[in-house]
This record gives sequence, structure tokens and C-alpha cells, in this order.
Amino acid sequence: TGIDFDQDMLETARKNYPDCNFYYRDLLNWRDLNKFKNKFSTVIISSTLHEIISEPHKMQIWKIAYELLRDEGILIFRDGVKPTDGTKDIEVILKTPYSKEKVKKFIKEYRNRKINCVFINDMRISIKNYDLHDLLCKYYFEGDLWERDMNESFGQETQNEYFDIISKNFYIIYSETYIAPYLKELWIKDFQIVNGNYPNSHILIVAKKSIKNLRQLK
Repeated sequence: TGIDFDQDMLETARKNYPDCNFYYRDLLNWRDLNKFKNKFSTVIISSTLHEIISEPHKMQIWKIAYELLRDEGILIFRDGVKPTDGTKDIEVILKTPYSKEKVKKFIKEYRNRKINCVFINDMRISIKNYDLHDLLCKYYFEGDLWERDMNESFGQETQNEYFDIISKNFYIIYSETYIAPYLKELWIKDFQIVNGNYPNSHILIVAKKSIKNLRQLK
């Protein structure tokens, strides 16, 4: 069973998995949620939370996941992850004209926050690690996807911040942060990190539903 608020994504899912059920639902206004409660042994939340800016709405997503799961059911969470050392200044060599132009475009058009980036010379920048993370995760976007993503941060929480939230009502079994292979391939082609490493793009957390009362998420 899968849900999404994008009809195109649902259509793709139905073509790829014709034996599964997919529903058009808004997570934050899920009117028939009650008929799905306690029905699932596993709930997967993938690339969803970074689309939600409001903190109360984020907490609502965790609450829904909890309610969908049976006792001791498994939550699998995957999304962007904010660098722990987000305020560190990182020097980056821009290896292509494309990367230079996209950096300039990102600085000018990103609306989520002010980007702390300075051009040291024509093809070298100094940028905060948190800002570098969002730049690298978005710079290859074009058109409507670029325009939409200028309003949001892909890494809204650090690994420890996710732990603090999830562990209120789940037992964390496994976690890792990593660079998605398709992103790393693009980054290596266009950017060279001078003092440090490429920031991890994603986090994966596997957790088991706690059977204690759902007090923390209400």
C-alpha cells in the first residue's frame, strides 16, 4: 500500500507495481486515516519530511506513522540530513562553467534562508557546510523542480536531532548517513572540496514502534 499527493508519482508507482494498492492522500489532511490504523507491519517515509516546513506538521507525520503501525511494527525513514558541522567554512573549487553559473543562480534565487558564500576567485568559493549541502543537493535541478526547491531545505535536521524526535516513541534499530551514489557522481565531476569532505546527502533510520502511550507526539 502506498500514498502520495502527486498524481504523476502515483501513476508511475501503479505501472511499476501493478499488484499493489496506491491512494491519493494528503498526509496532513488524511480524512479516512482511521481505517488504516494499526494495519501495517512496516511504514516507509521516504523523501517526504523535507517538503514540510511547519514543526507541528512534522510532528503530525511521526504521529501518523505511529498510528499506522501495529505494535512493534517497523518504521523505515529516509530523507535529507543536515550536516552536524553546518557552520564550518568549506572551500570549494568549481570545476566547470556550469557549476559556477549554478552557484551564482543558487545564491541569488534561494529563498529558504540567506546563503553564506563568498567567491575567493573566479572558480573558487568559501561556503558554510549547511549551505553547501543544499547547494549540492539541488544544483542539478532545472525548471519547475528548481523553482519549487528554492523554498525548502533538503537537510532540515541533523542525525542527532532526528534521533531525539524518533526515539520519543520508537526504538532506533539502525541508522546511517551517506551520499547517494548518483549525487556523488555529479559532485565529483563539478566540485572539488579543498578542506574537508562532501557532506552526506541522506539519512536512513530503521526503528521499532514502542508500545508505550503516544504522549510525546500529541
